[in-house]
Amino acid sequence: MSAVVELVERRLATTGAQNRREGRESYWACPLHDDSRPSLAVAEGTDGGVVFYCHPCEDDFPNNK
Repeated sequence: MSAVVELVERRLATTGAQNRREGRESYWACPLHDDSRPSLAVAEGTDGGVVFYCHPCEDDFPNNK
């Protein structure tokens, strides 16, 4: 896991958001909407950057539609 992904996960953890890990991805409560279960996926991209995807929002950050 890249240092950038670790930094993002530490920052999300400071919000007290629920989270879980599945393989290479971690799932967090999305800060953009009321999230009763973790739905914001955070993973390392192929270039070593961070990939975010919120399933209910159907949004891929930073590649917003």
